[in-house]
Amino acid sequence: MANINADDAKNKDIAKKYDVGSFPTIKFFSTDNKDGIPYEGGRSEADFINYLNEKCGTQRKVGGGLNDRVSMNINPLFFRCSFLRFFQGWASFIHR
Repeated sequence: MANINADDAKNKDIAKKYDVGSFPTIKFFSTDNKDGIPYEGGRSEADFINYLNEKCGTQRKVGGGLNDRVSMNINPLFFRCSFLRFFQGWASFIHR
């Protein structure tokens, strides 16, 4: 997950490009979607992990590592998915 301080003057253009209007704004990106998909799920670690596993075909588990369903066949999407989190400078923390 990349964090972008939308209050920082150097990030104003990217915040505008991705239509950031409230904080935190979280968007999901993959290689075939450069515009990002607004993430509207829960904010717990498990929520993020489950969402990324579904979208990317990964087998991550909460707390790190891989779950029991992992195989030696690594899905190529594993390296092509990411979140961007836009926040205000005073709110530079992740809610758990």
